Amino acid sequence: MFPASAQQGNFKNYSVNDGLAQSQVYSITEAADGYLWIGTRGGGLCRFDGLEFETYTKKNGLSSNYITYLYFDRHHNLWIGTSNGLCVYRDGKFNNINIDKSYAVSIVNSIMEDYKGRLWIGTDHGLYLQQGNAFEKRKCATENMEQEITCIIESDKQGLWIGTNHGLMNIAADTIITYYTTKNGLINNYIRSLAYDNAGNLWVGTYGRGISIFTNNEFISFDQLQTLKQSVIHDLKNDSKGNMWIATLEEGLIKWNSSDSTLSYFNEADGLANNHVRCIFEDSWHNLWI
Repeated sequence: MFPASAQQGNFKNYSVNDGLAQSQVYSITEAADGYLWIGTRGGGLCRFDGLEFETYTKKNGLSSNYITYLYFDRHHNLWIGTSNGLCVYRDGKFNNINIDKSYAVSIVNSIMEDYKGRLWIGTDHGLYLQQGNAFEKRKCATENMEQEITCIIESDKQGLWIGTNHGLMNIAADTIITYYTTKNGLINNYIRSLAYDNAGNLWVGTYGRGISIFTNNEFISFDQLQTLKQSVIHDLKNDSKGNMWIATLEEGLIKWNSSDSTLSYFNEADGLANNHVRCIFEDSWHNLWI
């Protein structure tokens, strides 16, 4: 639906002047029919057909207009993380779900469906696993400290990797939990993003200390990435060509070229709308949405 050019630095910007509900975009995903769904910070949820934006808000049934995460499951249901809990868009209707009645409000930071078809939900109050029509809180806190779950990724061989504000967790066979912190070589305990590269290395983006890479059961850092050692890494995206795209708080969009291990920087001077990059998504036409 979006046969646009994907040349380096060829940015086309969309803003509230074009119909986008709000200028701060926190999550982007694509439906099976090619429509883009866009979550904004306070403006609600937008659907984009390549020409026009259609907006959904609390008036349409959303629990909050502050959208934090979007995820389509294998049945094409759109799961929506918000600042006021979890919502699912199914058969043209929004259904708000209270995943834990112990809390008046839960912020949903991440949603992922595992190979068994179960949803894992990361919130500011911890980690939840879908069990039938309910969600069960998983006991995975370290040092008796409730953890904020910031991101989740699945590996065929290593189970789930879960980023938190107190380090990195690996959950194997649903029960075996291994914790990694700065004591194990992690560059920072506040994790913001996770992604695998084509070589099977796990990239770990942190809040304020750049990127660690987990390979062969240890953390390393490529010399070129040392330039990002003070950076906030909001998102990581391994594209269809094997390049890693890096979303930063202040330094714009960065591309790690897998063929020659170089970094390319894109900022407002190159046409990027803003140097504060929150999320990256590659659509089915291999265009990047930032």
